[in-house]
Amino acid sequence: MALKDELKKLIITEARREIRSELQSVKSMNNRQKKHIANLRRQIDALEKRMKALEKRVPEEPAGLEVPGEEVGGWLTGNGVKAARERFGFSRAQMGTLAGVSDQSILNWENRGRKKIEFRSAETLARMKAIVALGKREAQSELERMEAAQG
Repeated sequence: MALKDELKKLIITEARREIRSELQSVKSMNNRQKKHIANLRRQIDALEKRMKALEKRVPEEPAGLEVPGEEVGGWLTGNGVKAARERFGFSRAQMGTLAGVSDQSILNWENRGRKKIEFRSAETLARMKAIVALGKREAQSELERMEAAQG
């Protein structure tokens, strides 16, 4: 019996030693991951601080085309797009090039009249609002720049 008990103790001791050595690699990996997560959190905090500082420096968006009742709840209407296009003297294709959409999209938007346009992306809405806020010369030079970049 004493031999049996001694062997049992030796087996248990060896098993514990093996388990400890296996766990050591897991623990070290866990510590590295915790450090990495802490670094990522610090980076996020720093980026959020920079973003807040930059937001304070950015002026408000331009009001857009000053046509009473033409802009509804942050959206543009078909009449607003058409008025801007006609003010610039652009064709639908030219306006589409400037906005990054097809001339058919411009036509569809203009046909909405006083109804708001539901753009597929926030980028397109922002781009259209910026275009509507441009003066005629600015719009012409921006169109020329874009056409030169394409061709």
